[in-house]
Amino acid sequence: MSQLRVLVGCKRVIDYAVKVRVKPDKTGVVKEGVKHSMNPFDEIALEEVRLSPLLLLNPRHTHTQTLYSGTPEMRTSP
Repeated sequence: MSQLRVLVGCKRVIDYAVKVRVKPDKTGVVKEGVKHSMNPFDEIALEEVRLSPLLLLNPRHTHTQTLYSGTPEMRTSP
């Protein structure tokens, strides 16, 4: 039995339903007190790994999914 390891990168972004405000000094956007969530495209990528035909149709493969984020707020210990 072989093991397949899958690494999925993700990014924490301002939630798509939130109206983004520009800082008064025009150096970026206001991030404090704003709802953040996982990038929707990263959610799709994670779901694609879970439903991959390679993993579903081949019982010889076991797999490990690892979700990586460079954002300190999203990091958790396994």
